[in-house]
This record gives sequence, C-alpha cells and structure tokens, in this order.
Amino acid sequence: MTTRGRTIAALAASMIAFGRLGGMRELFMAGVGFALILLVGFGLVWLRRGGVTVRRSVSPTRTSVGVPVRVELIVEAVGRVGLGPVLLSDHIARDLGPSPRLALPGGVRRRQRGVAYTFVPRMRGRYNIGPVEITHTDPFGAVRRRQKTSGTSKLVVVPSFEEISVLPTATQRLGVIRTSPIVGHGDEFYALRAYQEGDDLRKIHWPTSMRTGDLVIRQEELLAEPRALIVLDTAASKHEGTGPGASLEAAVSVAASVGVLALRKRMRLELVTTDGPLMKSRTPYEGEFLEALAGVKASRGTKITPALERTYRPAGGRPALVVIISPDLRRDEMRAVALRLRGPVAGAFVWIDASSYATNGAQRRAVPSVAALGLPAVRLGNGMSFRHVWHTNIKDVALAR
Repeated sequence: MTTRGRTIAALAASMIAFGRLGGMRELFMAGVGFALILLVGFGLVWLRRGGVTVRRSVSPTRTSVGVPVRVELIVEAVGRVGLGPVLLSDHIARDLGPSPRLALPGGVRRRQRGVAYTFVPRMRGRYNIGPVEITHTDPFGAVRRRQKTSGTSKLVVVPSFEEISVLPTATQRLGVIRTSPIVGHGDEFYALRAYQEGDDLRKIHWPTSMRTGDLVIRQEELLAEPRALIVLDTAASKHEGTGPGASLEAAVSVAASVGVLALRKRMRLELVTTDGPLMKSRTPYEGEFLEALAGVKASRGTKITPALERTYRPAGGRPALVVIISPDLRRDEMRAVALRLRGPVAGAFVWIDASSYATNGAQRRAVPSVAALGLPAVRLGNGMSFRHVWHTNIKDVALAR
C-alpha cells in the first residue's frame, strides 16, 4: 500500500470499529466504503499480471560534459494492463542528473508505446543507464506493485576541454614533422591502411578503394616522430573539492586539451597518472584518448614517483613535449620527472591551485619550484580559462609553427 492506502486503511478500521461500538450506522458504512476502495485497488493491481518489456535507445552513446543526451524507451505490455496508469522510472547515476519519472496511461490489452526524455551530463565517466522500474497503480493511488526490467545501456561521458593552438618552439626542434601541401604529413610512401575518421581525404588511395569497396589511406613515413609526455597527478591527497567542481576534474580537462593538440600535431602520446600509464597505445585516436580520460579516478597513491619509474625507458629517447599537471610536486617527484627529461625540453608545468577548488576553506599551498626542470609554470585556479592562461604564459615562450 502507498501512504494514501495506509491512510485509507486506518480510516476504514477506525470507522468500522467506532461505528460498530457506537451503533452509528452511517459511520460504519463509510468505513466499509473505504475498505472496498482498498479491495478494489488490490484486485485491479493483481489482475495486471501481464508481461512488460522495455527497449532503450541512447543517442549519442558517447558525449561530453554539458552536451544533452536523449533516451527513448519503447514499452510493450501484454496482459491486463489497461486497468490503471503505469509509472516508469529509468535509473541514471547521480552524477548525470536525477532519475526521470514518466507516466503512461492505461489502454488496451496489448500495446506498444514510446516515451523519451533528455538530460545533460554533469560529470565525465562511464555509466550504465537503467534498469527501468515499472510501478503499477490502481486508479485511486492506494495500492502499487513494482517490478524491474532487465537490460541497461552504456554511456561514456568524456571530459570537456578547451582547444589550444600554442606549443613551444623547442617542440619543433626536438621532433620535426614535415608537411607536404599535396599529401599532408610525411615524405615517403610507407603502406596502405583502412580509413579512420579524421584522416586527410587527400590521402585516399582511390584505385585500391574502388577495388576493395572500402576507403584506403596512403600511410606516409615520417622523417621524425616527435613524442609528447603528459604527467597527470591524480593523488587524492593532493586534490580538493568534490563532483564536477573538483580540482581533479580541472586537471583531467587540462590533460585532454594538451593531449588533443598533440594528437592533431601527429605526435606519439604517452600519459602517465599516479596509478601508471593510462593507455597501452602511443598512437591513439582522439576519441580513444578522451574515452580513456573518462575513466580516470582519484588515486590512493600519494606520489607519482613509482609510476614514472615503472614507465622509464631510456632507449625511447627524450620526448619533444612534456606537460606536468599537478597540485603539488615534492623533491623526489621532481627528481623522477627530471630523470625522464634528461636535458633541456619543451613544455610546461601546469599548477592546479587545489585550494581554490576546496569547499572547506583549505589553506593555500605554495607554488612548487620547477626551476630545475627548466619549464615555465602555468597557474590554473577555479573559474579560470585554461586556454587563456596557457596562451598568455606560453605565447611569450614561442608559438607553434
């Protein structure tokens, strides 16, 4: 019984008892009437024993923070389902928004009806939408029966980021990508491969594409292959704030901005978090990279040193671009980063001012000294635009060419 049903039951019991004891026939009949309402409600809900299936369609299945998502539900019911309203509740995570509640009116014995709702994701991550909980009620709202349908749908919310276009000049000196106005990046023909979204259409090999029926791209051999290293400090003890306004979310967005620029410059990319390397491949697609960042969580580790030591490969050479993103770096962490650099490099240290994201008035930390690394420092506080602070601090160092 619902709250209304329990109230009706209490009234019915009281009226029947006092009417019987006091000899008040009208009060007794009113109590019987309330009791009949409950009996009719139980009967109607019991009769609705038909099967209910729900199909869900999510569009798009991969989105970013702040971009609306549309969910369509196709409800098919078989049986005595026309004796009262049907309420649907599709479960979604709290970080996405409140779970929607939808109502379907009663109808014929067999029906298929579609309903839809939209929501705006508030935080990145990997989520399961569903299952749907169906609530059958009687017309009086006194009795209800709940059942859950099987089936969930996956949704990936990638972090939002700001597009930047500035890199230090030293990045060009340490790793050159020659650009041809005819065939794009590269100089000599290397191999043929399947077309991937975002490839230069001028590099399509039409004879092979027409023969196979699928688009094929000419892969050119690069004279030099610059690498980018992003060090993302995810230690929970260093970050402040919760939810979308946490300093960790700002750090992940910075990593996304820098990583997307590096990939668009055809650079090999390595991203190391406090828990270790984020990706196995050093040549991910942009979407693959953003999806990997969607799953980044705060680490229980307190230092990034072990992850850097595990991933250090001297034979790999020095990266052309190094960007360190952290709220705080200690001396041993500085030494671990310096070991990976081994000489002058191009890049920056992005200091996440975690105290500005705190909700409990945490004491502001001092800016870490990164003079030993030879990298310019970029401060990012709560409410600041990363594109603005990056271009302001890096443009005086050098513009990318």
